[in-house]
Amino acid sequence: MTYTIPPNPSMSSSRTGRDTPNMFSRNRERISIRSLTSQPHITPSASSNSSAPPNARFVSLNGRSSSGSKSYRLSVLQEPKTGAAFGPYYLSRVPLAPALIVRLDVFDMTNRQLQADDEIPFFVCTIQLLDENAYPVPDPPDDPTNASTQPSAQRLLYGSLVSSPYSLVDLGGQRGNFFVFPDVSVRIEGKFRLGISLSRLRDHEMSLISSGYVTPVAQAYTDVFTVIGQSKYVAPPSTQLSLHFRQQGAPRT
Repeated sequence: MTYTIPPNPSMSSSRTGRDTPNMFSRNRERISIRSLTSQPHITPSASSNSSAPPNARFVSLNGRSSSGSKSYRLSVLQEPKTGAAFGPYYLSRVPLAPALIVRLDVFDMTNRQLQADDEIPFFVCTIQLLDENAYPVPDPPDDPTNASTQPSAQRLLYGSLVSSPYSLVDLGGQRGNFFVFPDVSVRIEGKFRLGISLSRLRDHEMSLISSGYVTPVAQAYTDVFTVIGQSKYVAPPSTQLSLHFRQQGAPRT
């Protein structure tokens, strides 16, 4: 089955947070914390932020700490190029390849890079499915006439959609903090992107956590990748970066 994406307005090429500040305030959507712990699929809640319509384009942006003394940037180091649509056959799904790997950098007010080791464990990254113009791709509605249908039956993006940070040494010998998504699959054929959202779970955000939502502090998205039928798909070999991180204990990518 081929998924046809409706045309949308053109988009900027920025992927590391260079969009204008007013775009930042309009497009940050809150992510349900309950969904991080209880569901295999992450979907921003449209009702949690009335200024961000459900069909708002996903924007790549840098974020700042509540005090304004730090800024956060997500950089896509490795991204999917291809994948196989698994259709209704969940058990036969094949992960997107190569696996998505994202680096988190923290800077002070003078743009000097910080280690921020005491803060890193409180970060989490989530991903969602976007069309090639960076608009969220909605899941089809569940069939109300089928009582046996599970809520996740028609979800288009499957797998490990949440990642904690890993402290790893990259191919250049530099230690950094990385988020790895080795097990992500798409149900249907088409051209897509992955939207990446960074959230910080800290004491001063406990009110948001207890209410069920937290606002992302940074976002990024991948280049376009193509999902084809399984009969046409040939899995590419693991990349050097994936193998290098795997040797350090990162999830198999």
